[in-house]
Amino acid sequence: MYRIYPVDQTTCTPFQGFPVMAMMKDGSRQIGILGRIDNSELILNDDGTSAEFEASSVKGKTARIRTRRRRKTRSVNKRTAAFTAGLSPEIDPELQEQASPWPGYRQSPFGSRAALPIDSIDYLFLLPV
Repeated sequence: MYRIYPVDQTTCTPFQGFPVMAMMKDGSRQIGILGRIDNSELILNDDGTSAEFEASSVKGKTARIRTRRRRKTRSVNKRTAAFTAGLSPEIDPELQEQASPWPGYRQSPFGSRAALPIDSIDYLFLLPV
């Protein structure tokens, strides 16, 4: 394990997207994927869809990303509709589990989004991948 110190924007930025363990001052531990630091909070397991994240991004960049997503979604929807035309609308649970990016889990193994106040974090460690 590698200790990330001090816990601030400049030291955490290179490790965004990596698994970390935050040891809190009360003795509890939080494990997750390092997202970002926003308003003196460390965000774990962030997918970038929160309202605060969208509001803080640059308008032009956000518009370009949305346009790309729309184009991609349209082409994917056309291909999916053509493929699933003769299939049953019910999804087999085994196939759904195989399609998951985390086999054996229906969602991220680290759980949902968590916002940890920076002043309550005692240690932050980078976990081996």
